[in-house]
Amino acid sequence: MISSRTIKRNKLLISIIIIFIFVTSFSVIYKNTLSSNNFTKTITNEELSKHLENINFDTNNVNEGSVNYNIFGDDVNEMGNKNIKLDDIEQLINESNKGKSKEENDIENDEKNKKTDKPNSKYYNLDKHANGIRLNIKSLLLSEEEEENENENENENENENENENENENENDDIIKELPQLTARLCDVDYTISPETYEGQEISCNKGYVINIDDVFFGRRAGDKETCSKDVNGYSYPEEYLIVNEDEKCETHPVDSIKYLCEGKRKCEIKPTGSMYGYPCVKRHYYMEIKYHCKREEDKKDPNFAIVMFADKIKEETIYDHAVSQFAQYADVHNYKFFLEQKVIDPERPIFYMKLYSVLEYVIKGLKDKSYEWVFWVDGDVTLVNPNIKLDAFIPPEDQEDIHLVIADDFLGLNAGIFLIRVHPWSLSFLMRACSYAFYNKDAYLVYVDQTAMYYVLTEQKEDKHYIIVPQNWFNSYYCDDDCEGKAQKGDFLVHFAGYIDKDYTSELMKQKMISNKEWCSRTTKEMRKTVLDYYNLPKDQQHHI
Repeated sequence: MISSRTIKRNKLLISIIIIFIFVTSFSVIYKNTLSSNNFTKTITNEELSKHLENINFDTNNVNEGSVNYNIFGDDVNEMGNKNIKLDDIEQLINESNKGKSKEENDIENDEKNKKTDKPNSKYYNLDKHANGIRLNIKSLLLSEEEEENENENENENENENENENENENENDDIIKELPQLTARLCDVDYTISPETYEGQEISCNKGYVINIDDVFFGRRAGDKETCSKDVNGYSYPEEYLIVNEDEKCETHPVDSIKYLCEGKRKCEIKPTGSMYGYPCVKRHYYMEIKYHCKREEDKKDPNFAIVMFADKIKEETIYDHAVSQFAQYADVHNYKFFLEQKVIDPERPIFYMKLYSVLEYVIKGLKDKSYEWVFWVDGDVTLVNPNIKLDAFIPPEDQEDIHLVIADDFLGLNAGIFLIRVHPWSLSFLMRACSYAFYNKDAYLVYVDQTAMYYVLTEQKEDKHYIIVPQNWFNSYYCDDDCEGKAQKGDFLVHFAGYIDKDYTSELMKQKMISNKEWCSRTTKEMRKTVLDYYNLPKDQQHHI
């Protein structure tokens, strides 16, 4: 007879054997599962946080409260899919960023954005929850077919012009380089600052650009005739014109003039000793430039930098939305986008941050040549028609002396939105506007920076370098009743200047946009035709301030 103790021991042994068999079988099944390509695994938040660096979130089509994503770990077999709440993602991201400074995180995010076609996506607000209307700029763009339909009525006339231009170009293409030219430019009295007068010009015909061959600066021995009179027509004393045979009075600033002029159709030069040295003393100099005009080949479209300023951006405001809209717009059209957020001079009205910001990026453009125009836009705007490119608004090639394109309204000059060329004149203009109040202490600058800009343009007779354009180009106003500059369907943007409740009014504008596609139906080609017609008007028929 078997004792009860033996029975218990046998039961325990059988249980152990069963457990061993179960564990072994499960292990075999688990390994086989791991070896397959498709494997579903529950991942804890701790495990998920280890893989955050390998997660790519697509938040363009996020369902409210959750997001789908894939996790790819270091081991290819370690894969999984899971739905979690956006709040959980934000918490995990915050945990993974612990120990990193804000600057380190910003740099890391910028590097990631540069690798995509959305370098400014950190400014997008499409992935946030919102009560208002958030504009996805890409979704407002016309398809190729829609754009063709919009331009169809103009194509016949343009084709005729294109055929004429093609015939002209066939003849022009035969001449790649024109014969060498020689320009002699006289110096100006050394007591007069170069900043106070216009330079002397060398130029090429349309379609050609300057190539510098040689430059002489000084006075040749025995030459008493060249540049022997001052700007008023009076002859210089002879002792200031005579150079002896054994006396050297010349320099050859070829590199300086090449840097200033080459690749341009027109170039202004100020041949003065303070800029190009003093080859000899007590003489009046002249500059002799030998150059030829070369056919311009592979001309590229100009690039743009969009610049905005906002030091305190609250979510769900017109400013928050405007930054997002223009960041998206810049990415869509491959423009640069810069948002300034730091007040660098708290002792002046904040309005001067506009001039400081634009000045900074004009200087940057002069240094690195990465864009040709700066587009300033205030934050109280709504981008209505992203189909219009900034190229539509710039001057034609034969009006390259125009460096500032700005609109007016019923109060005069309006500097809420403007285009300014990356050019030395622009640098000078912005510095004069920034400093105007310091040198004109009795002047009443009613609109601060805007009035300073107005005085610089009008008092110093800068008509040659700026143009006042119709308000509806890029500075339309939102009006219930008829008003000057009232927003029309197809306008580029709407500026809510002067409105008390800008957030509410901008929402009304966006409701109009999404309920009627005509608001964003105008094309760049249509806008460009309107713009060129205006540029070709006589000056007295254009807007003025």
